[in-house]
Amino acid sequence: MTSNKVMQATLLVQDQIPGEEIANVAFFDGDGNSIDLTGGVASVISGGVATQSLSPHTAGVVQAGGHVGVDATIANVFELILTASGWHIDAPTGANDSQPITFRIRQDATGSRTVVWDSAYDFGAAGAPTLSTVAHKFDLIQFSYDYTSSKACFVKASLGFG
Repeated sequence: MTSNKVMQATLLVQDQIPGEEIANVAFFDGDGNSIDLTGGVASVISGGVATQSLSPHTAGVVQAGGHVGVDATIANVFELILTASGWHIDAPTGANDSQPITFRIRQDATGSRTVVWDSAYDFGAAGAPTLSTVAHKFDLIQFSYDYTSSKACFVKASLGFG
C-alpha cells in the first residue's frame, strides 16, 4: 500500500479510552486483507470513530453513521465510506486560516446514502452540492477554512468518480 492511499479499515481493539494512542494494532480491509500501517498511528476518538493516519495529510474515517469528527490537526483530506444514511459531518476542529479541507465521500455497495453538514460548512448562495448516490461512486468536496468567521467555506465539488 502506498503512503498516500486511504482505505476503509476495521479497528480490532476493544475497551480503549477515547483519545488514547494505540500501538501494535491490526487493520484489515473489507476483504480481510491486512493493511500495513508502517509509520502510521491509530487512535480512538469519542463517538467510536477510528482514524488511520497514513500520511501527514490524509485520514480514513470508519463509522456506521452518527457524528463524524473532523480533526484538522491530523489531516487535510478525509475519506468517508458511507455505510448508512444521516451521517452528520461535524465542524472542523483545530483548522488554521486558509487550510484546505477535502472530503472524499464514497457510497458503499448499497448507495443512496446521505450526509448532513454542520452549520460550520458555508456553501454560499448556491447551497450544498447533491452527492452521488450510485453504489461505489465517490465525490470530492473541497473547503477552505476561514478563521475570522470560523467557517469552512465551500470551494468546489467534483462528483461521480469510480
